[in-house]
Amino acid sequence: MRPRIPLNVGGACAIVGAVGIFAGNFLHPFPPSDRVTMLEMVASHTSWPALHLPTMFFAVAILLGLVALADSLVDDEGAAWAGAGQVVAQVGVPIMLVGVAIDGFAFTSLADAWRAASPTEQTAILQAADALVFAETGIMHTWVSFFLGLSVLLYGLAVVQSTRYWGPVGWLGVLGGMGCLFSGVAGFLRLPFQPPFPVFGMLVLAWTLAMGVLMIRRARLGTAVT
Repeated sequence: MRPRIPLNVGGACAIVGAVGIFAGNFLHPFPPSDRVTMLEMVASHTSWPALHLPTMFFAVAILLGLVALADSLVDDEGAAWAGAGQVVAQVGVPIMLVGVAIDGFAFTSLADAWRAASPTEQTAILQAADALVFAETGIMHTWVSFFLGLSVLLYGLAVVQSTRYWGPVGWLGVLGGMGCLFSGVAGFLRLPFQPPFPVFGMLVLAWTLAMGVLMIRRARLGTAVT
């Protein structure tokens, strides 16, 4: 059996991860739909890879926070929900890392190749860019469904049933997780209506931040947080 992650460490990881991903999304330019404009934007953005690499570490930080949260609920009424949420998160985060790596590294390499290519070669690179965008979009819908959606929904239910954390915060996770789950599934199935992912994604980050604070507080008090 692995050693448990200390609650204060997990809480700090959750806070750092939530704030870091929020900042990364704020700094990330909105990608244009036109492929030529997109490749020009990426090629001219010298710090494009550096903009994405921290996000990967922040996602892992959130995962560490979620694992610590599940550890703290192992003998609590919400243990089953938290355990299920942890398993789903451990599946969802690696998928997210792949998607971010494609965005940060693969698109940079493709944009550099496009800028240095001849007009004939650029046509083939644009086709490759289309394929890469479709692949990255499918991966994004997948990790949104599992990592930010189903995982947080399950953790939210765990907190709602818990006797150790403030239950109403759990409903924030339930709402955000459910919204992200529906948004990711709708996007993957290419349904005409998709719930607004940015709104529910912000709710998930707010829940993660709040849980990080509660975890640190509980670690300091050594008692249930009410």
